[in-house]
Amino acid sequence: MPRKTPGSAEAGRQGSSSRVRKANLVMPISSVVLLAIICFAIGIFVGRGLGPANRSTASHSVGAADSAADQPQIDTQKVMSAIESSNNYEMLVSIGNEMFDVGQPHLAIAAYEKALTITPMDPNVRTDLGIMYLGIGQSQKAIDEFETSIRLDPKHENSRFNLGIALAEHGDVQAAIKAYQEYLKVFPNGRHTALAKERLAALMAAER
Repeated sequence: MPRKTPGSAEAGRQGSSSRVRKANLVMPISSVVLLAIICFAIGIFVGRGLGPANRSTASHSVGAADSAADQPQIDTQKVMSAIESSNNYEMLVSIGNEMFDVGQPHLAIAAYEKALTITPMDPNVRTDLGIMYLGIGQSQKAIDEFETSIRLDPKHENSRFNLGIALAEHGDVQAAIKAYQEYLKVFPNGRHTALAKERLAALMAAER
C-alpha cells in the first residue's frame, strides 16, 4: 500500500512524498459492496466517494495532500461507530485507508489497530499504521510497527524506508543512518533509492 503523513527534512509531512504505503489488498466483491452500502448508509463522507480503486502507485504526506478547504467533512462519531461495530478485516482496512487519505490519523489508527487484532501478520497495514503514528508524533510506536513489518517481510521496501524517517524523527541519528544503509543494501535500485541516499548523506554530514 504506498502512503502519507514534522516539518524536518526527514519527516516529509509538509508536501514531500517520502512516506509511502504499499498497495491496497484486493477486497472480495461482496466486501466491496458491503462497505459501499455501509458508508452510504451511515453517511461517513460528505461529498466524497470511496476514493481511488488502486493506490499502488500513490504516495502522500500526512496533512499535506489537500488544503483544509478541500478536505471532506468527517462525521467522526459515525466513523468510530463503524469501526467499533465491524469485525470484517477488509472493511476495517478500507476505512483506515480512507481516513489515511483524508488526513484523519486518529481514525485511521483505530481502524488499522482493530484490523490487526484480526490479522496481525499483515506488513502493509502495519506500515500504514506506523505512518499514522508518525502523523501524531508517536515516533517510537511508528518504529515498532516498521520493525515488526520488516520482521514479517524483510524485503518490505516501504517499511525499511520509513524506518529511517521514524528513527531520525525520534532523534536516533545513528540508527537512522543504519536503517538507510540497510535499505540501500536491500534495494540498490528501489523506488526510494535516490531519496534514501540524499537523506543518508545529510545525516552523515550532520554527524561530522
